[in-house]
Order: sequence, then structure tokens, then C-alpha cells
Amino acid sequence: MTNKRLNQILGSLFSLNPNILIDKIKDDSLLWTDFHNLISDMSRNKIDKEEFLIYNDETVNEYYQIANKKFKPKFNEGNANPFEFLRCAANVLIDYKGESPKVNINKMQIWQDLTMKMGEDIFVAASYANNNLLYGHEPLHFQWNYILSSNFERLNDMINEKGLYENHYHLWGSAPNVDLSWLSLMNNPFGRASCFDNMNNRKAMEVQGISILSSYKQASIYVLTQIAAYIRLTLFEICCLQDEDNVLSVPALIKFIKNAIECDTIIENREMEDKINVHKFHSQFKSADKVVDYAINQFIFHKNIENCAISGERHLYYRCLQQIFQNNSKSYDIYVSFYIYLIIKNFFAGQFFQRNKKYGFDNFQKYQKIKSDFISGSIYEPIALKMAINENISKNSIRKLEVRVAPRNDSDTLKTYIDYIEKMHVINSVDDVENNYLNNLLNVEKDELKKSQTPNFFYNIHFIKSKTADWGIQENFQQMRDSKLRRSIKKQALAILLLRERNEATAYRIGGIDASSSEVNCRPEVFSQAFRLLTSHVNKNDLSKLDTHKLPTLKKTYHVGEDFYDLADGLRAIDEAIWFLDLKHGDRIGHGVALGLNPEQYYYKRKEIAMPVQNILDNFAWISYCVSRFNLNVKASYLSEINFQFDKYLNKVFNANNCQLKVNCDLYDYIDAWKLRGDNPIAYIRDYSDETINGNLIPFTSWAIYDFRAVDSYKNIRESTYQLYHKYHYDNQVKRNASKSEIFYVKPEYVEIVSQIQSHMRNFVLESGVGIESCPSSNYSISQLNDYKELPAINLFPIEESEGFLRLFTSINTDDQGIFYTSLVKEYTLLVNIMQSICSEKGIRKYSDDTILNWIEKLINNGREQCFMK
Repeated sequence: MTNKRLNQILGSLFSLNPNILIDKIKDDSLLWTDFHNLISDMSRNKIDKEEFLIYNDETVNEYYQIANKKFKPKFNEGNANPFEFLRCAANVLIDYKGESPKVNINKMQIWQDLTMKMGEDIFVAASYANNNLLYGHEPLHFQWNYILSSNFERLNDMINEKGLYENHYHLWGSAPNVDLSWLSLMNNPFGRASCFDNMNNRKAMEVQGISILSSYKQASIYVLTQIAAYIRLTLFEICCLQDEDNVLSVPALIKFIKNAIECDTIIENREMEDKINVHKFHSQFKSADKVVDYAINQFIFHKNIENCAISGERHLYYRCLQQIFQNNSKSYDIYVSFYIYLIIKNFFAGQFFQRNKKYGFDNFQKYQKIKSDFISGSIYEPIALKMAINENISKNSIRKLEVRVAPRNDSDTLKTYIDYIEKMHVINSVDDVENNYLNNLLNVEKDELKKSQTPNFFYNIHFIKSKTADWGIQENFQQMRDSKLRRSIKKQALAILLLRERNEATAYRIGGIDASSSEVNCRPEVFSQAFRLLTSHVNKNDLSKLDTHKLPTLKKTYHVGEDFYDLADGLRAIDEAIWFLDLKHGDRIGHGVALGLNPEQYYYKRKEIAMPVQNILDNFAWISYCVSRFNLNVKASYLSEINFQFDKYLNKVFNANNCQLKVNCDLYDYIDAWKLRGDNPIAYIRDYSDETINGNLIPFTSWAIYDFRAVDSYKNIRESTYQLYHKYHYDNQVKRNASKSEIFYVKPEYVEIVSQIQSHMRNFVLESGVGIESCPSSNYSISQLNDYKELPAINLFPIEESEGFLRLFTSINTDDQGIFYTSLVKEYTLLVNIMQSICSEKGIRKYSDDTILNWIEKLINNGREQCFMK
């Protein structure tokens, strides 16, 4: 049985739209005795007996014989129900080392695919429940690692000894938002309409479900979560509390579901609310007098560590599966109820995790934007921070964690935000709301501050890119391109600057700056001035200090080459980031996917690409520039084609009939104007305009000092290309022409020249000394790669170097580990498994474990060397 087949089966078992299932089962005429067959038909995906045994090896066959004597799996003409298949899969995927579950290293790629869809806890709970039935073993606790490591002990030992450095980690995207949001809803299911309104408004996608039987009403996701809260409460009382008086029956459950949907309103169930409150009253697990989860008691967790908040849900999983596997009189009703519960939960989780088949950053953002809607301002928010920082550091041997946080519009708000994160990090227990760490940190003498012991995490302030649909166009007013975004960046940059001047204690915790979010239609040029300002800043109080006591200079990184219209467009963005942001040794770029993709594979299914005319024009101009810059080998006929396309699109943008003033420029003039895009457009009005405008000169400020890049070397260019540069930024008609989309047709010659440019761009990045933060699981999902062997990280830092594929200065990171359900240890383990799975033509492994671990060790060292705060 192939990895892909297992992934398809298990992924489909619990990823049904709950409305589809409910439509099938709520008809009153349905015979309840036939319900088991119906639910299996909906989910089993034709699992035959051989597939049930998974991989058909001796250990699994032996296991199956033992299991079959204990309890008989329910087969129906050779088909197994979902939980039997889940149980068998868990037995193959999970191993035990000591008291902690581990993932079998040779199943890591399957594990990553499955847990992205279903989470890890359901597999661990199934494995524990199975071991209990076979051998009578009870779990010691329910606080296994949030993300499991593998059973490859050589890798684990290396990681523990060397320690890891996480250089690309978005704080809120890395918190366990799904688990805590679900707990919030299950414990407080009423009065949450505003949260779901935000979900619907902030996601450009349908969350109401897909109807295949139009005669039935579809439940909103809010109603579905309340149905799940009812099921969870009932399962908790029966399976966890062993309440003999509580009766669970499928007909009663379906009746409840049917009534909830047909009422077409949010459930207001006083009895259900009262029961939840009673269980909360008896709960021993509280935070600031608020109950985290009524399903937790003192017997479930043994230490008050960060992931104890989710131990109640894990315990519920375990007890339900235990009942299901026992095949007793209660098993069927619990099986049906628990199955519906999991489907609804997975459907809800699907609003956070990227599980569809679309690629690109816009698709990812639909999920990323709602990450904290359900926990913001609640007791779950500090728990999310603690799990994102404390548990991640302790369970993944993190030596330094670079936490990405968004800027604020004033320095006081930014300081307050950072202080809040600091406070949440140092709380030693969930109910401890007082701490002295931050006060002590802030009271340290300034000259001694850097000597003091600091946590092993620090901050990177990342500006947020935004996509402006009209590109700064207003009908009767000329404003610069991206004017709104530029104003926001200026305000936030000055806030960071002021923080560094006034609040040194907090400023010492900030190691770098970045810009993230969708890069489509937001070019690096917009951030150029802010990066110059902030990375040149020297604190006035530092002028008389020794170097060892000065506030560190901010380092730079920039998300680029991750999402693009066209591979050439992505490579150009990387080039622009290095030039316009002055990236050099010690700086980094985030992702850099365009440098690691195979151009032929990329263009194989992309023969026609739609993009704005401005991008097509800039791409052809930049490609022509690269031909001479890198001395590329290009056929004269196709070089003429490139120049023809440049002239064609130049006229469409700047010399169309609707343009009042035509421009007369050649390719070289256009490239010169392109080189100036890192300058502040306002400065051109101030310095290069006529006398009437010069009469309103704006005084130079700390911001205006950094208007220009390399003023002396570009002075002549500015004077000769001023008109073209000005029209690019200020001419509304030019921007309207540029924003129109056209279809660009990819020719074989185009693929060849992009391949050559990519090789030279890799060499350019190598010589620049700029590091690359590669995030394998993130890249795999957003770029929708077909195979893990296509991961950009493998090409960016190949295990074997060859001409054109030298190793770039690459580190491994997670990006948004809460969205991609990963950890830094898991990322390294995934890379190990990929390399172990590569075979020669004879079917023999190509790389030994020694070779692979040497490669991994170098990647770990790169992570340490790239760290902004040693």
C-alpha cells in the first residue's frame, strides 16, 4: 500500500463536510440498524482487508492476529470501519521510546500529510487505547509533546546536544490556535456569534458547507460547533465520568441535530449550559479563576506544564476510542457520536489549516487571518503564548527563538505589546499571574543590561505588506504609488526608532526587522527607506559607550521569492530585495522559494500566466538586463523577441492613447529608472521639480535623510530619468494602464532563459553573503508541490553540490507552525526521511545515515550562524 493511498484514505475518513453526512442521516425514514453501513459507506473509501493491514509486513500481521483474538474488527464484505483503520494505522506510524510516543522515522512523510489534515492527538490516543486493550497498559499522563519527535535517536541526540536556532517564527501563527479555539468554543458555546461573523467576513471563502441534497437546510459552522459541544458533553459524562444514568443513543442524537438545523437559529440550551458550568465548578484546572476545560481534572495531568491545557481533550479521545474498540453494548452509539464530533471538529480546524488544493499566499492568508479570533482577550490567549514560546523552546531544544511580531503605530503601544509577551512567557504556572522578571529586567542599570541573563527568545518586528487594488490611483488627485502603505510604514518605522531612543531595555530584545505577508503587487521598493533608517540608527545614549554596551544594530530580513505571478517575477523580487534594501552579509531573505524550484517542472503546467501589465513589462526589462549583466547565452532571435515584448508593453503602459504625455526611452533608460525605485518618490518633487514646488520644500528630518540610496553614484541617473520615474509613481493614467491584467504565454525559450537567470541569481545570492530562511512544510503547502523531494530547501542546500547547485547559506525554520502543524524538530526529521527514501536505479538507498546526519548538522550550524542575537 503506497503512502499516497494511505494518505487519501485516512485524510478522507475525518475530512467530510459535516453537512453532507448530516444530510444523509437525518431522514426519519432511515432505519437506525442500517446507520452503521451508511456511515461506513460515507467514510471507508473502499478499504479492503489488505489495506487494513497496512504495508502487509510481518510485524503488522502478527499484531493483527493478536488484536483479532481480543476483539473482532467489524468487516462488511472486506471493508473496515474508520476507527479500526485508524487504530491499525496508529500502530504502524507510532513507536514508543520510554514513556513518550514517537513517530516511526520511515513514515515521516505520511505522518506530516496526515497530521496536517487530522492532527496528531487522534493517532496517539488510538495507539494508547489499543495498547490498553491488548496489554492492559494505562497512559501515565496525557501531556505528550504537542508535536511528536521521531524514533531516530541519532538525530534526536544530535539535536539535543547542538541545540536548534529558529530564525523564522511568526508568534501568533505558531500558537496552537486551533486546539485552544476549539476548547474555548466547547467550554463557552453560547454568545459567540461575533467570532463567527469575523470568520465569515475575514475569509474570502464559503464556510457554510456544500449541499449535495438541496432539499435539506445546511447548518452554519456556528450551529455545527454547538452540536459538537452537545456531543462532547455527553461523551465526557459517559466515557470519562462513567455516568451510568446518562443514556446515549443515535436516534436521540440525530433528532437533536435535525432540530438544531431546522430551527435555523443558534441553539440556546439552558440545560446544556448548566451542565457545563457544573463540570467547570468541579474542575481542578483553573487560570485566573477561569476554567480552561471542564474535561480536565487532577488525575489527567501530572505536571503543570504548558500543554496541560489540552490534556482533557486528549483524555476524551482516549476514553471514547477505548469504548469503541471494546465492541460492547455502548460501542456503536459512542462510535457514531464520536465520529460526527471529529468530523465537525476537523471541519472547524479546516478554517485554520490550509487543507485545500490551491496554492499561493493569498490562499494561505484566508487561513492565517483568523488564527486568534476565538481566543483573543480570553484566558486562552496567554496559554497560547506560553505554548508557542515556552513549550516550543523546551520540547525542541531551541537555543534561540526569533519571534516575529507586527509593528505598532506608536512606541508606547509597541512597548506595551512586547512587555505583555514577556510577562506571559515568564509565568511559571497557569494560575500564576504575578511575576518580577520584567520589572527586574527594566530596572537593571543600562550599562549592565546587556550583561544580564536574557530569555532564549527575542523579537523581529515585521512590517505587513498590503495589496493595493488601485495601486494608489485616485480620480482627481495625484498621489504616489502605494501611498497609503508608505505612510503606514513611515509611522511604524518612526515608532520603532523612538522605542530604541526611549526604552533601551525593551529595545535590547529586538534583533531585527522584516516585511511579511503577500508579496504579489507589493514590491521591496516600498520598504527601502524604512530599512535604511532603522538599520543605520545609533542610540544617542550609546555615543560615549564601549562597543560591548551599545544597543545592537538592527539586522534585516525580508520575505521574498515565496509567492509570485511567474518564476521570473519571483527571481526579480529577490534581486530587488537585495538591491533596494541593501542586504548583505549578516542579513537574510525569508523563503527564497524561487531560487530552489525546478524551472522546467514549474512551467510544465503553466503555459499561460495572467499578471498585471506592469509586471510583464518589468520582467522583460529585467530579463534583458540580466542577459548583459550575467553574459547569458541567448539566441539572437529570442533576444530580439525580448526587446520586442519590452517595447510592446512599454507603449501599453506609458504611451497608450489615453496618456497625455508620451515618454521616449529605451531599455537602458528604463533599467536606470528601475534602479531608483528604492528612493522616496516625494524626494523627487522636493529636489527635481520646478521653482513653484521648490517654494514649498519640506525640511529634512530623521526620515528624509534616508530618502535616497547611494546618492552620489545615482545622481546622473536621477537627472536623466526623472520624467519616467515620476510618471511611474504619480501618473494616474499610467498606473491604470499598468494595473490591467493580460495573459502571458510561456515559450520554451523563455523557460531556458529563466533557468539560466536562476543559476546566476543563486550565485549572486551566494556572493552577497545573504542567508536564506527555508521553511519546508510551509513551502510544500503554499507552493503545492507534488512531492517532498521537490522541496526548495533540498535544492538551496543540496546534500551533494554540483555546478549550478552550490550550497547557499540556508537554515531550516517553521514559519507558522500552528498553521502547518509542525515543529523545528519535525522539519529536520522530515528532511532526514526524504533523504533516506531516495534510492538508486537498483532500489538501494543513495545516502547513508552518516551522510544525511552530516548534512543536517551543517544546516543546524547555519541556523546558529544566521541568528540575529547570539
